[in-house]
Amino acid sequence: MDNSLFRWINRLANRTGWAHGFFTAYAKYGIVLFAVLLIVAYIDSRLQDDPRGVAGVAGVAGAALVALGVGLLLINRRWGTVTAVLAVVMAFTRVYVGAHYPADVLAGLALGGAVAAIGVVVVVPALSRGLELLAQTTLRVLVLNGLNCE
Repeated sequence: MDNSLFRWINRLANRTGWAHGFFTAYAKYGIVLFAVLLIVAYIDSRLQDDPRGVAGVAGVAGAALVALGVGLLLINRRWGTVTAVLAVVMAFTRVYVGAHYPADVLAGLALGGAVAAIGVVVVVPALSRGLELLAQTTLRVLVLNGLNCE
């Protein structure tokens, strides 16, 4: 099935020349969107005075090379949904341009999801506690909305 799905997607690529530019660019440079989403989620968490959110974004950033899409989904549904959709599109484009077989990208998505889930359970609580302590110091501006500092 993996080989037939690969051939089907590649035949689709042969019939959708209009999409080559977008899919090729996204396959190469789409990771930048994920970096932007992390920055936006970090700023959003700070502005919401949410230490757990900041900790979650920090945890996700640490696992980004392995598990970006699902990790953010488990921390913040709004940004995580956007990220998960973009991760699936990225996986599709990697098959579309012939860089990977479908099983490769599915395994990568599954491994990334597992690592992200473990990170949320193990790393985020520890980071949350540390950031809550940091938020009680003069370095609060690094964690939460600096406008609300005493």
